[in-house]
Order: sequence, then C-alpha cells, then structure tokens
Amino acid sequence: MANQDPWAKYRPTQPVRASVPGNAASSTGPTELRFQQQDAKMSELEARIAEIHAAQQYQAKTSESLAKVIASTEARLQSSFQTAVEGVKNELTQAFTGALKHQSQQFDSGFQELKALLQASSKRKNPNSGDDDMES
Repeated sequence: MANQDPWAKYRPTQPVRASVPGNAASSTGPTELRFQQQDAKMSELEARIAEIHAAQQYQAKTSESLAKVIASTEARLQSSFQTAVEGVKNELTQAFTGALKHQSQQFDSGFQELKALLQASSKRKNPNSGDDDMES
C-alpha cells in the first residue's frame, strides 16, 4: 500500500495542450533574453575553464620535464664535483707524499753528515793518529 501512488490513476478532464509558441519573435521576452545571456556567459566560462585546464596540463608537462632536467643536471654536477674532489685529494696525497719523502731524505742526509762528522771528530781525538803533524 505504501508503494501505490494515489496520482497514478489520475486522468485529466481536459486534454493537455502543448505550449508551443506560434513564432520565434514572440518568445524573445525578457526572460528568454536573460536565458540567452546566461547561456552565453556559461559558454564563455566553459571556454575559459577549458583554456585553464589546457594551460595546467601544459604547465604540468613543463614542470615534469624541468624536474627531469634538474635531476639529470644535479646528477651530472654531483658526479663532476666528486671527480674534482677525488682529483684534488690525489694531488694533495701526491704532494704530501713527495714532501714527506723529500723531508725524510733531508733528515737522512743530515744524519749521515752528522754521523760522518762525529766519526771524523772521534778519529781526531785519537792521540796517535794525526796530532804530531799539527805540531811541526
């Protein structure tokens, strides 16, 4: 009973007439003009929305491609920087190694010279060796 519509059995006493205007000129009243203006505004807004949507898609693609370019540039720069740092590290290692080797050689030659001087001085202090020649 709840599913039955009381108006379902209604039959109008007069036939329903379709409201078709006689000519188009008579239907352009203020309301119709307002509808046309609203339709024009809606069409304009839809076109603008479509333009904005297209611009957003273009911007998204541009942003994606720019992000890829930035990522590849960053990777390239990081690799280049790492290579440069490794090169400087190797150059410093070689320079310090060469400087330490040169210093070590100087120490060795200085110690050899001191050793030779000490040995020569110990030979001179020996009374039998060469003191007689100096007196005459």
